[in-house]
Amino acid sequence: LRYLEWCWDPDPDDTTAEIAFSYLLREADGVVRGEHDHDRFGLFPRATWLRLLGEVGFTAERSRDAWDRDVFTARRPRAAAS
Repeated sequence: LRYLEWCWDPDPDDTTAEIAFSYLLREADGVVRGEHDHDRFGLFPRATWLRLLGEVGFTAERSRDAWDRDVFTARRPRAAAS
């Protein structure tokens, strides 16, 4: 697997950005194929992430990983058995 990532922000005044990936994949038989993926992602404050996760039924918390990056852990309670 080899890939190229390209990220840009077409509208600096909103909370989204764009990202594109180009992949080269070599199959077990040696055949190489290319794939492309394009996504829009959101840039939100920590409090917004936690609020949105809570609004859709998750219990969420934020912690820091070994590289001092934010990690969000969310758990959705199981539905009560009837």
